[in-house]
Amino acid sequence: MIFMKNRRKLLIIAAVVFTMLSGGCNGKEEPAESEMAENTVVISKEMTDNFTSEIAYVTLNNEKYAIAEAINANVEERIASIKTEMQDTAESTEENLPLQFSYNAYLNIYETEGIISAVLDNGNYSGGAHGYQWLEAFVGYKDGNEIIGLSELMAEDDGVDVVKSIIKSEISAEKEMYFPDASDYIDEMDIESSFYIDETGRIIIFFNPYEVAPYAAGVVRFELDADDIKDIIKEEVYAELKKAESNEKPDIRYNGVGIKLDNSPKMVEENEYYSAEYLPLEEILEITGLDMKDRKAETKIIDGTEYISFPELKVLLSDSVVTVVSGESVCIYY
Repeated sequence: MIFMKNRRKLLIIAAVVFTMLSGGCNGKEEPAESEMAENTVVISKEMTDNFTSEIAYVTLNNEKYAIAEAINANVEERIASIKTEMQDTAESTEENLPLQFSYNAYLNIYETEGIISAVLDNGNYSGGAHGYQWLEAFVGYKDGNEIIGLSELMAEDDGVDVVKSIIKSEISAEKEMYFPDASDYIDEMDIESSFYIDETGRIIIFFNPYEVAPYAAGVVRFELDADDIKDIIKEEVYAELKKAESNEKPDIRYNGVGIKLDNSPKMVEENEYYSAEYLPLEEILEITGLDMKDRKAETKIIDGTEYISFPELKVLLSDSVVTVVSGESVCIYY
């Protein structure tokens, strides 16, 4: 299980690297690793004249996971490649079109007993009305050494086609949410790497913006329980997913890892148009080790417990903390 039943005994003791640059300087990402650390967390923030980046990711410990080398290599290569591409674009257009380009990347880790999924949440901006947000996932058996594709979970040759049929049925039930040709696109699409497995054993098939639905829909996720695909997946995969169903879904993610809180997050209606998610302040401080001394923030007392919203947490601790809403929950990297 990725999160502890006792939240005070975290699996990950993170050593954090933070770099803040300004005025055209180049950044370095040099993870420092504690002797006690099971994994390393890298946080890098960079700002130049027309390019900014904010990156937070977990480097899995090779001694704990045989698959760590493959996942780490893929994650680091993708981050470096996308960031370099964005920086080159920013430099090439700086004189002709003074825009502020950006690249953000956050990595979250999902584990069942034998499978680990690393999901990279990317975002960039290179002009226009809005940026672009997309996912990339790297899944593998913990004791393996290669990233696996969706078809490798299947017992039947047509397993992936059956998964596509399930998704198309869901699309047909709510056609107004998707592009008219979404089903045709799915028929043609390679979805081998468009999935991950969460802590509760659900296979999540995802489609990035503009693939099957308009930008406003964001990343579209389809969730498949073990029993939904029992007839097409391998017996050992079915057993793995069923065993994970008893896991609790985490409330937040700290340094990429899911954690269940004693006091659940609360949605608070700020006005008739906007609701904000609030986190139990004392628990967040205890879990993260954040120092709130001499810092001010708006908090709310809810059911006798002091809560703080994640936007306020981000503003309050922006020099050393990354907080982000990543599709499913509030994520905090520190």
